[in-house]
Amino acid sequence: MIVGKLTLAHGDSRRRIEEFNSKEYGFSVQSFVVGGEEEPLGNHFHTEKDETFLILEGEGEVASVRVAYDDQREDWIPVGEVERTTVKSGSVIKIPAFTAHAFTLRHWSKFICFSSKAFDKEKKDIIPFKII
Repeated sequence: MIVGKLTLAHGDSRRRIEEFNSKEYGFSVQSFVVGGEEEPLGNHFHTEKDETFLILEGEGEVASVRVAYDDQREDWIPVGEVERTTVKSGSVIKIPAFTAHAFTLRHWSKFICFSSKAFDKEKKDIIPFKII
């Protein structure tokens, strides 16, 4: 069954993103091509969805850390140490909800992201959280 196709969602000097969102089936797929800018991709976490990434071409590093809300600080804080993992073509990375993550990949690396929920403009579950 064909559900849909990828369309351009965003492009800048850091990356090009093509995306398909299915609210009907409750998932989304994004295809990324890393541009020439050195700035990491990501530096955020999601409150409602898990993401699974597949590195198609290239290599680099993924940094991740679980986060929790601290009522005293009224802010999100890391739980534990930032974990850094080297990735290359064929690597699969699972990022559960409430896990801040950032990618530093070589120029022109390509990867795909499978999200457990479709992107919803009205209900943002993405929280900026700089870890690298």
